[in-house]
Formats: sequence, structure tokens, C-alpha cells
Amino acid sequence: FARRRPDVPLHLGVTEAGLPPDGITKTRLAFEKLLADQVGDTIRVVFKNNASRPYSMHPHGVFYDKNSEGALYNDGVPMAQKPGAEVPPGKTHVYTWPVPERAGPGPNDPSSLGWQYHSHVKEMRDTNSGLVGFIVVTRHGLARPDGTPKDVDREFFNLYLMYNENASWYLEHNLNTYCRDPKGVDRHERGPLITGTTFATSNFMCAINGYLFCTMPLMTARQGNRVRWYVATMGDFNNYHTAHWHGN
Repeated sequence: FARRRPDVPLHLGVTEAGLPPDGITKTRLAFEKLLADQVGDTIRVVFKNNASRPYSMHPHGVFYDKNSEGALYNDGVPMAQKPGAEVPPGKTHVYTWPVPERAGPGPNDPSSLGWQYHSHVKEMRDTNSGLVGFIVVTRHGLARPDGTPKDVDREFFNLYLMYNENASWYLEHNLNTYCRDPKGVDRHERGPLITGTTFATSNFMCAINGYLFCTMPLMTARQGNRVRWYVATMGDFNNYHTAHWHGN
């Protein structure tokens, strides 16, 4: 996919878990886990923007100062004091996020909890372009060296989201690449949200981890495995979803 679509952003990280390939984690199209730590740790992310436009990394659940907030909005703070809010193409920024106790599991929670991070330069367009991922925080003392919980064999991450392709940075690219008559498309023609067949309505895509129509790679586990599922969503009032499992 990276060779066919080099214009689409890819979150790629090298962790302290070891050398490639074991020490590499990545996210694309809002799936998988990029970051894992335990309560009391500090997450340090070296973010290099190899994309064609400014992006950022804004975390939920952890602490940050303005330099590491990763969110661009009208807060009255000069850009020089918040360079992480908008990282230009080709530039690098280091985000530092302390993991407080309140970010971790409570007394009645499992040994780990999930949070989200996402690009927050143009929040709606960035997230509808797939720049979303998970942060996992494990209870202190119950994490392996790579941050994963000791009492779990497999971790699965599901983002249930209705993407609005009309708000994606790649709408024009997709039109010019895949449409026979891009100029003849009425980008503002709308109909009923679920059953409509107009162009704008058809661009609302219900996906799991960015995949449509059961095309997502299978999540496999062996009998007897201890499996933990992290389930999340984003967006507006259209994004109320439930997860249902068969075979359990």
C-alpha cells in the first residue's frame, strides 16, 4: 500500500522493544496501536512529518504542556511556543507526554486501558483522512518491557467510524484518479444519509479500522488465548456503534 499510495500518511514508530521488525509499530487508516506504556512512565514521540501537508499528534488521557499538546486552535499562544501544534512537511518535533495515575486502570478495571491520539491541525479533515490511533496504558508493575499487559496474550484494536470522505484531504486526488469525469461530479449533491445514492452521501463510509465491506485482515487468536479488545470511535452523533462478537 505504501508503494501504491505514497501520498497517504503512515504513522511509523521504532520502539524500545528491540530492532526491526519486532521494534517497529505502525498505524494507517486508523487502526492498530502505536504507543504503549504503564502508569508513571513518560511517552516520548519523535514525530517526523514525511507527508505533503502539516500534521500533528494530539493525545488523550495523558499530560502535556503547550509544546506537546499537538493541537492547533485559537488559544492566544504564539506559534513559537507551541511548535507541536503544526509540524510542517519534512520537519521533526518531539512530543513528551507523562502518564499520570488517572490515565491508567482503576480498581475495577482490567490491567490496561485504551486512549486515542490523532492529528489536530485541521481536526475534521485530518481524522477523516485516517490519522487516528490508540494509546494503551497498563497498570504500574503489570507491563512487559514493550508496555503490553502481562496478563494478556493478544490485543486487538477496533475503531468503529463513519468516515466522511467529503472532508478528507484526498477527495480531489481520488476524484482525479478514479472518476471518468471529475469535473462533472456535483460535490454538494446530497440525499438521505444511509440510503442516499448521491455523490456526497455515498462518501459517508462505515468502516472498522478504515476497512469497508469485510475487507479487514482477519484478527486471529488461538483457543485458550487471553484476548483483550480495545474498541473506540470518534466523530459526531452519527458515530454511535456497538461491538458484537460471535463464537465466544
